[in-house]
Amino acid sequence: MFKKISAVLIAALMLALAAAPALAEAKLFRGTVVTGVCGDHLTWSLNRSTYILTISGTGEMYDYSANTAPWAEYYGYMNTVKVNEGVTSIGSNAFRGYFLISHIELPSTLVRIGDHAFFQCVADSVEFPPHIESIEDSAFYESRYLTSVTLPDSLTELGAEAFFCCKSLESAHIGSGLAEFKPSSFRGCEKLSRLTVSPENERYLSFDGAVIERSGKLLFYAPAKEGPFTVPDCVTVIGESAFQLQTGLTSLTVPDTVTAIEDCAFDRCATLASVTLGNGLRTIGRSAFNECDSLESVEFGNALESIDFEAFYGCGSITELELPDSLVSMGTGVFTGCGASSIRLGEGLTVIPERAFSGCSNLTDLHLGSRVEEIGHSAFSGCSALETVVLPETLSTIGEYAFAYSDGLCMVYFMGMPPASAGYCMFLQCHPFITLYYNEAYADEWAPNGETTWTSNYTVYTIRPFRPDQPGDADGNFYVDTVDALEVLRCALGISGNAEALLGNCDMDQNGSIDTTDALLILRLALNIA
Repeated sequence: MFKKISAVLIAALMLALAAAPALAEAKLFRGTVVTGVCGDHLTWSLNRSTYILTISGTGEMYDYSANTAPWAEYYGYMNTVKVNEGVTSIGSNAFRGYFLISHIELPSTLVRIGDHAFFQCVADSVEFPPHIESIEDSAFYESRYLTSVTLPDSLTELGAEAFFCCKSLESAHIGSGLAEFKPSSFRGCEKLSRLTVSPENERYLSFDGAVIERSGKLLFYAPAKEGPFTVPDCVTVIGESAFQLQTGLTSLTVPDTVTAIEDCAFDRCATLASVTLGNGLRTIGRSAFNECDSLESVEFGNALESIDFEAFYGCGSITELELPDSLVSMGTGVFTGCGASSIRLGEGLTVIPERAFSGCSNLTDLHLGSRVEEIGHSAFSGCSALETVVLPETLSTIGEYAFAYSDGLCMVYFMGMPPASAGYCMFLQCHPFITLYYNEAYADEWAPNGETTWTSNYTVYTIRPFRPDQPGDADGNFYVDTVDALEVLRCALGISGNAEALLGNCDMDQNGSIDTTDALLILRLALNIA
């Protein structure tokens, strides 16, 4: 019995001894000060009752990797960081992820704030000292309560994503000393509407919410700036991602001085409805207007030479497209998912690239231009409203699935020879009955044995001849009907139409003018009346 009682007492004593340090720590934790070293000549102290961390001494703070600062274990017990005079730098990752820090005091001696130093802090304001020279990458990344930032003239370096996604930031000012502005510094600041640059800055200037290099490159536009914007004449290039994710821009006018729009420049500008591009513009970069959901109209200038990969991808509200004759190159998927019902390509294009107009489900009127030699893989796949397409005489290559899944397509006109290369399933799952019309001038190459019908992939194909310059064909659909007669009559009566354009094949009596006699003759032809 005695042995059992002794064993219990010994066990209880051991538990008490083991718990003693924890009890002592619990007793000391509140109201005590923790201290340490954070630089060759710097110390830190944390008052765990006031939640204030103080940095004291002279010189630079050590740099740290994430969650390795000496006060890391106490991060939940600090809401104020006070840096005393004499300290010249805040180390990398010093307060990374300390989401309770709501007040920051910086000394006049500070010259550097390291990368990720105040990542995700919750201070609503920070007063930067007058001699600070560098704020490094992601220093205030996702500091979501900051409302304004004034960068002093002493600042020469502002890192990438320095104020990225500061969702409450409404205004920012850049001083005269900044030597390199990185557009990502303020990316994702969805309330930023006022952005200014000191007029004494030798490299940059500001204009109505935009930051512009004095050499002519527009770098950044305030994400929350609302309404229309006209790019100033001093700009020659709109830089990469300059307007990306802009939330208030409604219309854009680009002057003739601009020669290039770089990649992602207007990527996902959700409210942008109209764009007018100047006659000096030559190139539009990759994804430049990607997924601009509200974009309804785009007016292209007459000097545009190339539009890159998916530049207008997913612009489902565009109603029509008319591309200039100057355009000679388009990238893959350039207008995929575009909402246009009418698309007219210029005379400069020889290649329509892969997926160029794939998924343009509203397309009913397509004009390819007379110099197209190649239509790429799936170039017009999924154009479900398209019923008729005219392929130019120059066409020699049609890629696989070029018009596949365009389930309304039932008439295809070939102006020239049979394509030298015709891809697999180019009309897969189009209309179940498709007529392929060939120019009667090439009858020997198309159908030496006359009209032919065959079935492939559950589609019945028929090939028939047509005459491109059919007399009386006023609307250019290669056959004569009452619509043509009505169009000629309206032109003859001066109601509408272009008489000069109709003279070629609608001047039925060859008297050199379009008149009611021509309309009557065309009507007789349409009704098959001798």
